[in-house]
Amino acid sequence: MRIIPVIDVMNGMVVHAKGDRQSYRPIKSVITTSTEPYKVAEAFSDFPELYIADIDRIMKKGDNFNTIFDIESIGFEKVFFDFGISDLGELYDVKLPKSFVPVLSTESFLSFEKIHSKK
Repeated sequence: MRIIPVIDVMNGMVVHAKGDRQSYRPIKSVITTSTEPYKVAEAFSDFPELYIADIDRIMKKGDNFNTIFDIESIGFEKVFFDFGISDLGELYDVKLPKSFVPVLSTESFLSFEKIHSKK
């Protein structure tokens, strides 16, 4: 079995992604008292992989790249990173840390045609 912990980052903190995005609130967790992305990710450091969604970037309201990219120093083998890619050209605009793997979500991409045309 493969378990991948997930953290959702919005406004510089980890949020409980439940309901509509306007109602997301800072997490309250049994694994950490912090809402800082680095501290929450560190609580999952026994896992080889982590999934992070940058909610602000997905909503086209800025990003949390500086805070999120610091997580690379924790040493995860892979960090699956959803930052709202709408076309493959965006992959060339963002310099991801080495362990980060971009995620293309059905919520964000514009169309299969646009994706396939960038090959």
